[in-house]
Amino acid sequence: MIVCKTYNFGNRGRFGIALELTLDPEIYGKDWLHGSACYWIDGQCIGEGMLYDISLSYDVLGEIENIIEKKSFSCSKDIFDADAKQLLQIMDKDMENEVDDIVEENCFGFVGTYDFWEKFEIHWQLDIMAEDMILLFEHETQARIIVAKLDKKKNIWKFRSEHLLNAEEVQAVFQEACDWLRQRCRQEGVLLDCDKK
Repeated sequence: MIVCKTYNFGNRGRFGIALELTLDPEIYGKDWLHGSACYWIDGQCIGEGMLYDISLSYDVLGEIENIIEKKSFSCSKDIFDADAKQLLQIMDKDMENEVDDIVEENCFGFVGTYDFWEKFEIHWQLDIMAEDMILLFEHETQARIIVAKLDKKKNIWKFRSEHLLNAEEVQAVFQEACDWLRQRCRQEGVLLDCDKK
């Protein structure tokens, strides 16, 4: 039986990150810290990594650092206020246009590209969230999370849920989890990329 301890950051009823660290000496430590991880959004668990599949100190920490580096999720008011399903359709069409080299303005008045839409993504590029699209949009004091699920048959993102939060609330949770994970890795002697420089 594998013994684990769970560490929670943020609020599971709003936005939170849960990291489960295995305490099994056969798995724990060595080069990486192993465990599982997921998001909690409005009481719903999204993405659950299996103990042997991911490294908290390498895979998850790297994903969290990439999201923190984005710094701003600010968007115009018309994007922030747009219907979530319509927003996903526009994003899908913009991506398709880019692949097909079609230059066409979307209804927001600009040519949408992968780089534009990617800057709002906060899901991890790991197998545990391979079928989840989680977007964070902020305007002034408000934040909005849109969660979508991949429709494999149609190869499009289908709306799942949306949630209103305070601006920078989500970033604070990522920073808290990042700081804790870095500190825990250093305590265990795990060499991090940021320490190699």
